[in-house]
Amino acid sequence: VPYLYATAVAGGTPLRLNPNLESTGEVLTFKITSDGQTVLYRSALNSRALTKLYRVPIGGGASVQLSGDASLHGSVDSFDQDAVSGSVVYEAHEAVSDKPALYVVPIAGGTPLKISGAMAAGATIYSYWIDSIGGRVIYLANAEDLSRYELYSASLAGGSVVKLSPTGAYAYSDVELDPSAAVVIFTAVPDGATQRHLYRNATS
Repeated sequence: VPYLYATAVAGGTPLRLNPNLESTGEVLTFKITSDGQTVLYRSALNSRALTKLYRVPIGGGASVQLSGDASLHGSVDSFDQDAVSGSVVYEAHEAVSDKPALYVVPIAGGTPLKISGAMAAGATIYSYWIDSIGGRVIYLANAEDLSRYELYSASLAGGSVVKLSPTGAYAYSDVELDPSAAVVIFTAVPDGATQRHLYRNATS
């Protein structure tokens, strides 16, 4: 069973950070927060089908679950930290609808807030990027038409989602943010065309 450990780079006794797991559980992925004080990790305590998001002090201590109730939000697929606010953004498949969604939760813990928009059945969130200065998450998803990925912008505070790619265009994952200018650069194939073009749009 894989566990999560911390140790000094000069060597020493490894310190296990996560609590005991059952035989079917494991730690899947982890990240150290920008201040170097906390480790965020995905773990399945009992089964891969129930992957949750936790935080634990890098020096050891109690793990705190950050993701919502797995029976409602489903398994956590990925996560990232907003270095400015300290909030954590994660993607999970909603258990009832089996549709992907993006959530934000304070790193100290609390009630996760769903920030992504409506998703068609069978849709996927291909990738997402955090605009820490603007307080937004840019994400690529085939939310409306399964044959076409489009680029969207959601506020970390919640509210309406804005589509950034041209109507009917197929957007790609080569996305670059310029948070200081509050713009995003991306490529997309316009509706009815075959060539990929370069676009710029405001992040909100």
